[in-house]
Parts: sequence; structure tokens; C-alpha cells
Amino acid sequence: GFVSIMSSNNEVESSSSSLIPSISILPITQFTEEEIIIQDTVRNFAKTDILPLVHQMENEQKINPIIIKKLFTNGFMGLEIQEEQYSGGSNMSFTGACIVIEELSKIDPSVALLVDIHNTLIINILRLWSSDEIQRQYLPKLATDTIGAFCL
Repeated sequence: GFVSIMSSNNEVESSSSSLIPSISILPITQFTEEEIIIQDTVRNFAKTDILPLVHQMENEQKINPIIIKKLFTNGFMGLEIQEEQYSGGSNMSFTGACIVIEELSKIDPSVALLVDIHNTLIINILRLWSSDEIQRQYLPKLATDTIGAFCL
């Protein structure tokens, strides 16, 4: 591998070494194959399942319960929950979660906001800062059939 190191006097020192592996990092604008599949899947879901109901949901001022059920069924309500740990988890990266929110937002920002708040505020607070006991109690429910909310 080839390694460049910035020294304390801002000079670049380069060396070639077989002991240090080369790391290939994709630019943020280039998705992995898995992220492209996520994007296509969510885009298709949003166009076929959400788009036909957008006007009805706007007129009724509520998200159709069928859409909420499908969000859970498709794993969009447990994006970063580890599927090996808790049923309903989708085991996505943060980038994958962002892709889901972006694709939903293109069709219905209200649905996207529901998914975003549920995943990034509610689930991540529990996932990152709660005890194992609290995680076992709430994460499976939040990934499969219970919507999380917060109050400002």
C-alpha cells in the first residue's frame, strides 16, 4: 500500500509499505452497491405505495394507517437497529438511513418526517444511550409496531 502522512511542519511524507493496507474510501457522492439497492427499493415503494395516497392524506391531514403498516413491514421503522439483536431491525448504516429519508421526502415529506424522527431521535437515543434492559424492552417494539414520538 501507499501511505501519505502530514508531518508537524506541514510537509507530506510518503512511503510504500506492504505492512500498512491501502484503504479505499468512496466519496460521499458515490453510493455502495447496497446503498443503490436501498435507494431503488425505497424510491419504488414511495412511488407505488405512498404517491397514490398523498392527496387523500393531505386532505384528511393524517397519514394513512396502511402506509404506517407498510413502513414497519418494509423495515423503514428500524433502520439502524441491528437485525441480529432485535427483530424488525434493518441493520442499515447512517448513510442508508439518510437515503431512505431522502427518497421518502421526494414523494411525501410528512411520511419522511415520521420515519426520520422515529429513527434518528427516538430509536437512536435508546440505541446509543440507554441500558441493555431498556433496549430489549423497547427496540423490538419500535422496529415492528410502535411509533416513537417526542415533545418540544
